[in-house]
Amino acid sequence: AGMYAYHHPEGDHRLRELLAGRLNARGANIGANDVVTTTGCTQALQVMISILVKPGDIVAVEAPAYYGMLELLSEAGAQVLPIPVRGGEGIDLDLTEELLTRWKPRCLIVCAALSNPSGATIPDESRKRLVEICRANGVRLIEDDIYGELVDGGAPRTMLAWDDGSTVSYVTSFSKTISP
Repeated sequence: AGMYAYHHPEGDHRLRELLAGRLNARGANIGANDVVTTTGCTQALQVMISILVKPGDIVAVEAPAYYGMLELLSEAGAQVLPIPVRGGEGIDLDLTEELLTRWKPRCLIVCAALSNPSGATIPDESRKRLVEICRANGVRLIEDDIYGELVDGGAPRTMLAWDDGSTVSYVTSFSKTISP
């Protein structure tokens, strides 16, 4: 009977419980009702962008950035504020703070672990500071964590670990881990 029934728009409750548990093991403090399932990370990014960004809004992104995300921002009519990746530890936080303070973008989108195409992974101490910088500037931080579980030595803590519920939105997919 369940096979032919409509499911809840936010996804199967048991699956969302399991996903919340996986994130809580990485430092988050969320429940199943905080999770919405999509058909993948790109759809999750598209949903977040459609909720947050209006044509003409500024969106900060790491540079270089994933081309698919840039296409989504173009379709949304966003103005892109590039923040250069500096080496294997991601974006320069001093420059990020300066740019967010000056330009006040609607959001900052970062691929926090093994970023595509740079390969950078933001260290824990920088993740905490990045959340604090975004919170202080009223900038929504979208953590694209599609590669997080591929980090050698184990998945790093999600930036949700330092969030009070006001700053971080998290998107991911199993397309690179469970079913590549």
